[in-house]
Amino acid sequence: MRWIPLIVLIYLVVLAQTTVGRVLAFESARLGVVGPDLVAIVAVFLALQARGLADVALGAWGAGLALDLTAAGAVGSTTVVGPMSLAYVFAAAVVFKFREAVFREKAIPQALLAAAFCLLAHGLWVTLQTLLAGENASWELYGRRLLQAAALALYTAVLAPVILAALGKVRGWFVTAPEGRARRRRA
Repeated sequence: MRWIPLIVLIYLVVLAQTTVGRVLAFESARLGVVGPDLVAIVAVFLALQARGLADVALGAWGAGLALDLTAAGAVGSTTVVGPMSLAYVFAAAVVFKFREAVFREKAIPQALLAAAFCLLAHGLWVTLQTLLAGENASWELYGRRLLQAAALALYTAVLAPVILAALGKVRGWFVTAPEGRARRRRA
């Protein structure tokens, strides 16, 4: 992995998601605000292109941590840092394990993997946040947040093939060449 360019990419995508990404969001009376998770698309890109699981886990953890740090609570309230990072690592590891079973350059498998990533990551995050809320949580609120996570996953899946194709064009900036036989010099 080329970590410095990857950190810059994650920073720029988080910046885009927290500013321009709000234009892409829409509000539903039943679900609340639903927008795409652009950072998840970067994590899916890493899971599809990285050489090993350790690189995928570190990259996904960094992306989740960056997302955790942007979701700070209000003044005086506690901010829980860590659940999204752990959820991203888990979801990226699942996508990494499935990448050999799909045609990762095709749009439909990319969309399905992005949807699965978001469902796993955000479903796990919603579950952890609900458990941490204690007596302030209800089944109705939990179900509504899971529906919101499912809508987010579908929205992200629609955008994923386009963004993954763009990232594929500059893959060499972020991911080193895959392991394989080294070329020998001829004398």
